[in-house]
Amino acid sequence: GTKYSLEEILKEDPDVIFVETFNLGNNKGPSLSEQLANNRIWKRLKAVKNDNVHEVRTSIWANGRGVGSLTIILREAAEQLYPTIDFEKE
Repeated sequence: GTKYSLEEILKEDPDVIFVETFNLGNNKGPSLSEQLANNRIWKRLKAVKNDNVHEVRTSIWANGRGVGSLTIILREAAEQLYPTIDFEKE
């Protein structure tokens, strides 16, 4: 995968950020958002200031394959981006 520094992300300063926390083995550590909470650059991001950072399921977003996984990813992203829409009815 492609890696971006926080400085590069700050240049774009997105309205919304989707993040994945990768844990090795069965070790359930802090989420990526929790790990970055005290980082001075992370705190400057618009999405962080507006509480618009969303942790996603690594099992689907990183490891999922095929149309089924893509459908889940799109639905989960849309539900976060457009919380007033009931996607179950759509």
